[in-house]
Amino acid sequence: MEGVKELLASLKSQKIRCSIGSSTPIKNIETVINIIGLSDYFDAITAAEDVSNGKPDPEVFLKASKKIGIAPENCIVFEDAHVGIQAAIAAGMKVVAVATTHGIDQLCKAHLAVESLEKIKVEGTSEDEVTELQSRLESLKNEKKKLEGLIPQAMVMKERAEVRETRIMIRGQYDDPGDCL
Repeated sequence: MEGVKELLASLKSQKIRCSIGSSTPIKNIETVINIIGLSDYFDAITAAEDVSNGKPDPEVFLKASKKIGIAPENCIVFEDAHVGIQAAIAAGMKVVAVATTHGIDQLCKAHLAVESLEKIKVEGTSEDEVTELQSRLESLKNEKKKLEGLIPQAMVMKERAEVRETRIMIRGQYDDPGDCL
């Protein structure tokens, strides 16, 4: 595929883990990626020997994501076959369809369809941006804890208001409504 080496190099430079999920036997995959010089770009391979069910079953992609320690919802699958697109979507992953064996107009079930991997650009995040995002995340976690601490207080206040409302209603039945205010 055109652009595959550049895309993989870009992903590797950003420390984004990559895994192969294929229903091809492992020896075939290893031979091909060694011949075309891509073996250094992959952190794991999940092949035919690793799964019981072929695509469109999501098993191959779920195992591939597990091998690199990334939750399925945080994975992006690059796929050129309809059954692979179905499998990735069933796994809860985003799919970029690459028009190699099918025209781009036939790949509409994918989240994105491209003519070539050359169209995919990886934008990096600087260390400062990562640090800032981590700091913001920590602040949000602290805010969440504070808000969770207020829930029991709010429940008590709601119960007290309901009791007071009930007392007012009871008084209203027997006394002059003006006495309840």
